This record gives sequence, C-alpha cells and structure tokens, in this order.
Amino acid sequence: MRDPHGRQNIAVVAHGIILQELWAYFIEIFNPADTKVAPGICDTSMAALHTKPVWSNTGYMTILITPNPTERTMLPTVMPNFAFVVLSIDDKKHLANLHRTRGGVGTAAHDTKQRKIDQFFR
Repeated sequence: MRDPHGRQNIAVVAHGIILQELWAYFIEIFNPADTKVAPGICDTSMAALHTKPVWSNTGYMTILITPNPTERTMLPTVMPNFAFVVLSIDDKKHLANLHRTRGGVGTAAHDTKQRKIDQFFR
C-alpha cells in the first residue's frame, strides 16, 4: 500500500504466535542502537522490548522503518543503516466508538449471506 507521503506500508494480520515470531525476527535484524520506542508509548527501554510484547485480540502495533543517515560502528545486522521505531503497541483506538452487542456471536441467528473465510482469498 502507498500513503500520501510516498511511504510504503505493509499490514501483517495474524494471530499471536506469528506476530511473536515476526517481533523476534525484527529485534534480531535491527541494531539495538537504531531501535527505539516513540515517546509516550510505554515505560520501557528497548532492552526490555526483547521480551515479546503482548497484543489484545483486536489490538495492533505500528512500526516505522526508515533509512538511518547516521554513521556509527556497524554491528553485524541484516538491516544496517535503518532505524526501527515502535509507534504504538496494542493500539485499540479503532475500537473507541464501538458498542458491543449483548449475547456474543454464539447467540446470533445463522446469516445465509455470510461467506466462508476461504472465499475472501479467491
């Protein structure tokens, strides 16, 4: 996807174990000196972020990866000269005005208009 500022955006939609593995990979390939958390996101250092974060079922994380023009002693990383900034962790702003229905999904009547999940990928 492209945004109006010309940046490339990637959305990864998955459940816990896949997101945990993706997080572990990011932490492994980026230089810790180039890895940061945006102000006000969490009260932790990046060293603590080597512990895998936890997401709510509908929460999301936003990460900004940009070229890093600063020169420093290079560690043997896969992504040298790139900065990795965590902009949000377990963000649920999209749920702010959502009103839950009572009874849950299991109490809803069968809807014949619903499609099976595999039909979305055809």
